[in-house]
Amino acid sequence: MGSYTHLDLDERRKLYQLTSAGRSPRQAAAELGRHPSTIYRELKRNHRFDEEPMFRGYFPLTAQSMAAGRRLRGAKISRYPELAVSVR
Repeated sequence: MGSYTHLDLDERRKLYQLTSAGRSPRQAAAELGRHPSTIYRELKRNHRFDEEPMFRGYFPLTAQSMAAGRRLRGAKISRYPELAVSVR
């Protein structure tokens, strides 16, 4: 089993360029050297929805801050001590 690293801002910028140029997530994955499911998950998790069409889509800086926020938030078990008690 290999090791996993999070996408960094440079990879997110490259992903944005590739998808904006009309490349499929699978093609972008091959170019970035990532598994296609990693790219599909990235696009799904960090896609921005807005009422204005101009502000909808995948944006690398927004994706980076959303991902950083999820990492800071932590796991449910650390946020809810009552879960930790019931698991033990």
